[in-house]
Amino acid sequence: MSEVDERAGGSGEQSSTAPQVSRRSLLKLSVAAGVVGLMSSARKAEAKLVEIGAGAKSIVGYGWPWTARPGEKIEFKVSTYTPGEYNASLVRLVCADAITDGGKYYKEEPVAASFAGKHMGRHQALYRGAFAQIDDASKLDREDTFTLVASVFPTTVKRGSELASAAFAPGAKGGGKGRIQHMVSRWHEPTRTGWSLALDENDCVAFYVGDGLGVDKVALTEPLALRRWVRVCVVYDGRSNHVSLTQDPVPNGAGDLFARRPSSGGGTVRTLIQRGPLRFGAAVGEPGHGDIAQAAGPFNGKLDTVRLVRGAVEQASVAKLFSAHQPADFPGPVIAWWDFARGTGTIDVHDISASGLNGKTVNLPERGVIGVNWDGTQLEWKSAPAHYSALYFHDDAMVDAQWKTDFEYQVPAGLRSGIYAVRLTQGAAEDYIPFYVAPAKTARKAPVALVIPTMTYLAYANTVGVTSWTRTKVTVDAQGKKKVEEEEWMPVYSEDKATVDFFFQHYDDFGMGVYRFHSDGAPVRHAPMRMVNLSDRPKAFRKHLTGDTDIIEWLEHDGIHYDIITDELIHREGVDLLAGYTAVMTGHHTEYLTWEMLAAYEKYLERGGRLMSLGGNSFHNRISFHPQVEGVIECRKQMGGTSAGNDLKYEQFSEFDGRLAGKFRELGSPANTLHGLGMTDLEPMTAGTHYRRLPGSNDPRARFIFEGVAGDVIGNFGKIGGGAVVEEIDHADFTNGTPPHTLVLARSENIVWPMVSEDGLTDPKYQSNFNPRAELVFFETPNGGAVFAVGSMGWRGSLSHNGFDNNVAQITRNVLRRFIDSRPFKLEHS
Repeated sequence: MSEVDERAGGSGEQSSTAPQVSRRSLLKLSVAAGVVGLMSSARKAEAKLVEIGAGAKSIVGYGWPWTARPGEKIEFKVSTYTPGEYNASLVRLVCADAITDGGKYYKEEPVAASFAGKHMGRHQALYRGAFAQIDDASKLDREDTFTLVASVFPTTVKRGSELASAAFAPGAKGGGKGRIQHMVSRWHEPTRTGWSLALDENDCVAFYVGDGLGVDKVALTEPLALRRWVRVCVVYDGRSNHVSLTQDPVPNGAGDLFARRPSSGGGTVRTLIQRGPLRFGAAVGEPGHGDIAQAAGPFNGKLDTVRLVRGAVEQASVAKLFSAHQPADFPGPVIAWWDFARGTGTIDVHDISASGLNGKTVNLPERGVIGVNWDGTQLEWKSAPAHYSALYFHDDAMVDAQWKTDFEYQVPAGLRSGIYAVRLTQGAAEDYIPFYVAPAKTARKAPVALVIPTMTYLAYANTVGVTSWTRTKVTVDAQGKKKVEEEEWMPVYSEDKATVDFFFQHYDDFGMGVYRFHSDGAPVRHAPMRMVNLSDRPKAFRKHLTGDTDIIEWLEHDGIHYDIITDELIHREGVDLLAGYTAVMTGHHTEYLTWEMLAAYEKYLERGGRLMSLGGNSFHNRISFHPQVEGVIECRKQMGGTSAGNDLKYEQFSEFDGRLAGKFRELGSPANTLHGLGMTDLEPMTAGTHYRRLPGSNDPRARFIFEGVAGDVIGNFGKIGGGAVVEEIDHADFTNGTPPHTLVLARSENIVWPMVSEDGLTDPKYQSNFNPRAELVFFETPNGGAVFAVGSMGWRGSLSHNGFDNNVAQITRNVLRRFIDSRPFKLEHS
């Protein structure tokens, strides 16, 4: 019997305050947390973190739902980092850019609200960790002698971490965390009672037994290897209190000598207590925000073939436990036989034995991932469930912050459609919680709707720090002497340094979008709406929400009657939501959509609708919503999609809906077929440039677009990089679905190098290999409709130039004026 003094968990309350951190500490934090997002490419350029000042923020919050109609309620949840009261008020956002030119563009309008006034602050922690729980495991209470087996695939252990592939880069490659990771347990950490099959602080398989007075541990001495399957067996004999442990690595090819070295061990422990829920991937910790306790000692890795049988199974029969597919295939008395493949795409965990020890997942451990029996012949989980029978757990997974509601807001009848925000202030600190008000279903629709791409906001959630990173630039002076300088990696972006600083100090308090990485280096595939999203904030960033309010600012200036609708509304309501709008405008970055959203746009155009696509990188990546857990999207990307989130070929079918993931053009529905343009693989993110008109602009079909527009150069100005062609850009491609009758009106020129590609930086010396460009296009659609697309995320940043008196604003004005005119478009060949 070996008494252990260390705690077998590791979960606890987070501090309500955080110390100031140095530049070096911030860098370590950002790597450890996978806080990379778009910065992943910068790492390849040996990017460094810029020194940033200490921020004054002390308050944050989020609202649910993001979008509401009059009569519907939104709940607001707030967390403070200093004691005392805070003030809440409501504003309507007209332009959220408080960064450019000292904030001269920023415009908000106060709105009366019942919740306005003072509220008592409180700190609300975020509890992470994916696991599965069987609430009622009382059928195990009388089991005093049992055999438990599981196939284990650890992803944060030291052994082999130095040899880890960069396939999941950036992010941790293992390295271990020096803590216990519970894999299968009835362990209650607060009282240190129960039992657990776990990895100990040394990454060794261990079995813990505790009775509240002490803890006994039996452990093997051979640490597990990183990202390698191993079959683990524990036999507990209740008559003698003896524990036997074995581990048998699964061969990883004919030449794998390591996998031929099983190990075993044993020892005596105190009497085992059977009590409480059974968990996979964690133990039971302290109370959480909801009904389910926190994850204590969460596991990073995959579990498969978990079986529990009565009695002490001889080693000769253990192999049969792993190889048998059904309980009936095993000759002994089965207690439970979990099939994690069953229920993929749901939160349900199935025990296919007669015991019915079924459960639910918490924080969505990944499914549709290869298991121990995958042999390389299958690529789709639906057709080969036995090959995709694992649960993949992450210690930092979270799909609902579950913060308590501080106040509610019922959208009043008559409130105009728009982007609103709850403004929170605590002393000098400030935060905004944005939300979106769509018109009532019974209300008369405006001539035009602006679609807010909230799913793109979500995909990029908490991807911050772009302008805090630099790259090294080497130049040679006239005397041939090399000069090394540092420059911002992506200078067209601007971010409030206090917000970035606050994020780096408190990143554990926020969830992650799909441009982030888990602590084991794996790409985040699940992004939740019910969390703080610092990337989706007015005043703090000059992209995402702020970028789309540049369009609202122009609409307001021109006195155009418009409605605001959102991605998630289109997903739920389909073409019925778009129907009735003479024209629909999309924002500056409509990258992420579900099949349902894409189908709604297509049907809208087929019925004669008019689409104005006012951005770049549009209609590009497919996502799906979880069918049971509200407000959670999944994104898997095919290999070569981006360096920030590639998925392996054998895991490219989405868990949530079973359909192939990737870019729409990889799935046979390129964006070109919808709005005439497709994404360029290289983007001008260091400076902006302009378009030059092409002969297509002189076609009589396009005459209305250029009324009052003089000259050939368009958009050689703008607050995003100094030109309308900047950030991510799109171009026409008639071989990839651009309709043959499309008019290419203008094309960018003088693209600024070096470019930023999806795989990193592209040096100017390779310029001849590429033809990155943005193009303006127009074409007519059936039943009197039409499409106009600009092919650049930077278009919106040029609208307000010279008091909205410029050719970008004039072209947009001309197109919208004609698009909301009910006269049908007719294709008249020139």
